[in-house]
Amino acid sequence: MQAVTRRRLLPLVLSVATTSLACPTRPGPGYAGSGGDGETTSFDGSAGTGAGGMAGITGGLGGGLSATGGGAGTGSLGGSAGSHPTGTAGGPGSGGGGGACSSSTSCGQGFSCVNAGCVANRFTGSPCVATDTYSEFVFGHGVDGAVHQRAYLSGSWQPWTSLNIDTAAIDPNSSLDCSGNGNIIQLVAVTSNPAGEILQTSGSGDQFSEFTHVLGTEAFSPLAASIAAWPSGDDYMLGAFDTGPVLWTVEGQTFTPVGQISGQVNSFNSAIHVGIQLQNPAQIRLVVGYETSGQLGIYANALVGQQQHWEAPIYLSPPAGTFAYAPAICVNEWASANYTIHVVASTSNGQIWDTYTPQLESTPFSGWEEVGSGAASAVDCTLMSDGTVRIVALDSQGHVLDLSGSPGSWTKTDLGVF
Repeated sequence: MQAVTRRRLLPLVLSVATTSLACPTRPGPGYAGSGGDGETTSFDGSAGTGAGGMAGITGGLGGGLSATGGGAGTGSLGGSAGSHPTGTAGGPGSGGGGGACSSSTSCGQGFSCVNAGCVANRFTGSPCVATDTYSEFVFGHGVDGAVHQRAYLSGSWQPWTSLNIDTAAIDPNSSLDCSGNGNIIQLVAVTSNPAGEILQTSGSGDQFSEFTHVLGTEAFSPLAASIAAWPSGDDYMLGAFDTGPVLWTVEGQTFTPVGQISGQVNSFNSAIHVGIQLQNPAQIRLVVGYETSGQLGIYANALVGQQQHWEAPIYLSPPAGTFAYAPAICVNEWASANYTIHVVASTSNGQIWDTYTPQLESTPFSGWEEVGSGAASAVDCTLMSDGTVRIVALDSQGHVLDLSGSPGSWTKTDLGVF
C-alpha cells in the first residue's frame, strides 16, 4: 500500500352538561389526556395524563367558561394542544415520542426529534474514552446524530455537552474511538453513505475541528476505526479492517502503512483496536481483536530505527462464554520505564473483563478480572497517568457505563444520556 495524503389523533371532545363539573380523567395507555371544553364548565381543566405509546392528545377535561383551555397533557409521548371556542387553547403536551416534530425542542426534555418523530435520548454504536493525562473525556454518538462529551474534571463529572461540529455523515452504528495526550485529543468515526469511510477530528476540552475524511474514499467494515495518539504532539496511529487489518502511522498529512501482520493463523472477526507505546529505542505498535478461533489475539510490531518486525502473537481465551462486540487495548504512555498494558473485553453475558501485563515482552498477562456487567456494545479504555484505568461501554438502554479503578478495585458509574 502506498502512502496517501490526507409521520395526530384529533382532540377528543367530551360533551358535559353546563351545570356539571367535569373532573379530569386518565385515558388508557397510549394517550396523554384530552383538550379542555371551555364552554360547558366553570373551572379550568387540569392536565390530562397517560402512559403514552402513540401520539397523545393533550389538555384536561374541564375548561374555564371564559378563560383558558385545559392544561397541557403529559405522558411518555407528547401530543397536540387542547382547545375550546371561547377561551384559548390548552398547552401542548409534554413528553416525547410518537407525534410529529420538527426540532428537538418540540419533543420535551429527554427526547430528540429523529426522522420527524420523538424518541428517547440514547447513545448508539459504541462510546470512547480518552485522557489528556489528568482528566477523563467520554464521547458518545447520540440518537440525535450529535457527538456528545462528558468530562471528569477535578474529581467531578461535568454535564453532557454536544460538540459544535457537523456530525451528519456519521453512521448511527459507528463505533467511536479516541485517544489523547497533553496537547490534543484525536477522535474517529465512520460514515454511513457511502458506508465505512473514516472521519477524523481533533481538539481539546469541548472545542474540536470539523470532521475530515482521511484515506479518501477507502471504505472499511466493521463500521469502526481505531486511533492512538502519540505521547505528545499531533501524530497518531490509525487502524481499521477491510479484507484484513490495515494500519498506518500518521505524521502531519503523511500516512505510512505498517507492514501486514505476520504470524497470524486465524483471521480477525471483530473490529480491531490499536495502541502505541514508546520503549526507547523501540516504538511498539499494538493491535488487538477477536479471532475466528474464539480467542483474542494481541500483536506487537516493534520499530527500531528503520527496521520493524512482528513479535510472536499472544492469544487469550475468553474468561466465560464467548467474547462479544470488540476489545480494546490501553497503555501507559507517560511514565518512563512503566510499560503496563491493559486489555479489556466483554463476553456474551454482558460482563466486562480486564487483564494486564507490566511488561509485554517478559511477563504473561494476568488472569481475567471481572470489573463490571451490563455491556451492550464494544468497550473502550484509557490509562491515566496515575495508572488507573477508565473503561466505557453502552448498556441495553443506550446509557454510557463508566468503570474506573485498578486491578482488585473498580467503581461503576452510569453516566446516563445527554
